[in-house]
Amino acid sequence: MIRLEGVGLRYGPDQDASHRDASGAEALFGLNIVMPQAGFAWVVGPTGAGKTSLLRLLQLDQTATWGRVVLLDRDIADLDRTERLALRRRIGVITPVPELLAGMTVFESVALPLRLESRPSNTIRADVGELIGWLGLAGKAAQPVDSLSLGERQLVAIVRAVAVQPGLLLADDPTATLDASLAEQVMRLLWELHLLGTTVLVATQDERWLTWQRGVVIRLAAGRRVDHG
Repeated sequence: MIRLEGVGLRYGPDQDASHRDASGAEALFGLNIVMPQAGFAWVVGPTGAGKTSLLRLLQLDQTATWGRVVLLDRDIADLDRTERLALRRRIGVITPVPELLAGMTVFESVALPLRLESRPSNTIRADVGELIGWLGLAGKAAQPVDSLSLGERQLVAIVRAVAVQPGLLLADDPTATLDASLAEQVMRLLWELHLLGTTVLVATQDERWLTWQRGVVIRLAAGRRVDHG
């Protein structure tokens, strides 16, 4: 379950939770969102609408200036630092620009989150092999990620994010650097993850995806939700 009740976010030193600026200067203002477990949502809106700010809030990189945030059935306000870190490990993140550790191979990059969970080596080999093969990277498993194209690095980052089957997956414009065929393949992967029980939010400016698969539509404009959902 994800629930946002009257959530606002203001960047900068002024974090006074009592401040309600109706002018729309906040990055997010008065958001109300409810998603069940294993839901799938499209977060849409033009540049500057607040899509990335919403995802940063949900991945616990930002704290709401006001309002109530419940992620994976945990009220964020009730968590201490250790509990917050534990919750953060259940959240997968895909960014527009892939963030990979230099010097690692494709296989090592994808296997890293599984090793951090102390998965058995044979399970890691099988799971990583299947994932990178499905996205056409099997032949590059031993290649350093630094040597890959931007699109290939994005595929590695996507595979790494879904490898542990997180409880919540946040994808910020995940197909921006991919051609049409690979983009649809990635979207199918995210959809299948949702069918397996992960809650998935995909932020995009390409509204053609909304006709590809049905899901909740969270439409933002100037930090406000405008779809009346």
